[in-house]
Formats: sequence, C-alpha cells, structure tokens
Amino acid sequence: MVATALLLMPVLLSATPESYQFTSFLMCGALLFVGAAPNFKAGMDRPVHIAATTIAALNSQIWVALTCPWLLLVWIAWILYVGVRLKQVWMGDLWYSFVLCKPLFWAEVIAFGMVYAEVMVNGLL
Repeated sequence: MVATALLLMPVLLSATPESYQFTSFLMCGALLFVGAAPNFKAGMDRPVHIAATTIAALNSQIWVALTCPWLLLVWIAWILYVGVRLKQVWMGDLWYSFVLCKPLFWAEVIAFGMVYAEVMVNGLL
C-alpha cells in the first residue's frame, strides 16, 4: 500500500488542477497510513487503518467526481452486488449478513479502481 501511494502521488499531483489538488494529496497521504497500519482487525492499527481508509476513500471519490463524474456510476454495481450477496448469505440478521458480504473490501477495491481507471483513461500514467 505504501508503494502504491508513493507511485501514485506524483502522477496525480502533476495531472490534477491546483484547485482540487489537495484531494490527491490527502488520498495518497492517507494510503501511506493504511500501509503503515495494515492490521485492520485488532490492536493499535485498527483505528488508524479505519480512519486512514475512510479519508483515502472519500478523497478518492471527490477526486473522481471532480475529474470524471460519470465514473461514479460504478457504485451501482456495488449496490447490486451487496443486494444479491445479502440474498445469498441471509442468516436472519441484517448486520451479520451484511458483514458476510464483505462490502467494505469491495468498496475499497471500487474506490481505488476508479482512480486507476481514470488515470489510465486520461493517459495520466
């Protein structure tokens, strides 16, 4: 995760207009913290990982929204996935079934996949 952030930051900072360049910095900076605190299940790493992931994901989506808003439609696929998966793993408890779907993992994959898709589509790499 650290290498991802370090390699992505210069590309995003050079390609992003100065008016919202801070979103690129916050996204990559938070990714550095995610890489420094990889244990999201227990210990001191948990709150750092959760906070940094939240900051990185929100800033990535703000950056995507300002750069290529139509790309946010990919979230429809996530909503459909969660709905279908909930139906498959339904155990009678909404929260437990929701956690079994691993929605946060797939949200992270989609959030940063959109950033890379935008970078590749616009030839920023």
